[in-house]
Amino acid sequence: EFITPSFRQTNSTLLKASISTYPNPTTDWLTIDWNYSTDVTAEIRTIDGKTLQLINLSVGKNEIDLRSLPNGVYFIHVSTAEEQFIRKVVKQ
Repeated sequence: EFITPSFRQTNSTLLKASISTYPNPTTDWLTIDWNYSTDVTAEIRTIDGKTLQLINLSVGKNEIDLRSLPNGVYFIHVSTAEEQFIRKVVKQ
């Protein structure tokens, strides 16, 4: 018997659709377009999970200065009351 799977959209899907980060890789500035319903605090973390910087993201375009960070791989952690989103960023 063939069973057709059912799908539903979750808040996680909505959250991912509301963020875009560019350019990636970057050399100095990172733009985060945040189009979720509220402002949030994001964290820049190292690959081993150490928080380097806290960022207040407003709804809309946010310019983040990464010039002080050494070249490497970082993770942007964004949390709302319901969900968490992680975006990998490469600084060259």
